[in-house]
Amino acid sequence: MEVRTAMSSSKDKKRKELKELFSDYVSKETIEGVIAGRDAEGELKKGNINYIIMQVRGDEIKSVPAFISRATDIIMSVNGIVSCIFSSLLVATLGFPFRRSQDVSGTCEQVVNYLKNDLRENIRAVYGSAEGLYGNLGSPRYMHFGPLLPAIEEKLGILFTLRFGESRQI
Repeated sequence: MEVRTAMSSSKDKKRKELKELFSDYVSKETIEGVIAGRDAEGELKKGNINYIIMQVRGDEIKSVPAFISRATDIIMSVNGIVSCIFSSLLVATLGFPFRRSQDVSGTCEQVVNYLKNDLRENIRAVYGSAEGLYGNLGSPRYMHFGPLLPAIEEKLGILFTLRFGESRQI
């Protein structure tokens, strides 16, 4: 009987730790579903997503990771979330739906200006706000919480027309 109680207590502690760890990023329902072993499919929610899509460049291959790292530091310093990094591209969100709005200490335009001041001619960016879907895009075994931005190919097309050092609100 004591072994069963100890195991139950240990599981409760792990569940509590998971809830605390993901509480700012994933809804309570999603976490409880994952803990219970349910697929989080169908738990995507619609909401306003403030986004920045940027690309860095470097004269040497080793400078790209350094610029991505610096951009990530800047985004996270204002409580933004880096949703995706692919090669030299980075997608970030600010004031993500599960973040408390008072935690966001900068608008997309302000953050892009911080990035441009720091990275100078080594960045180009598009930014804005769009209604999209967000939630667990993965499964209970592989959680990937993030946004699904509408018309991402159009946004990337505009990004690629900009010169490095430029940005545009779209």
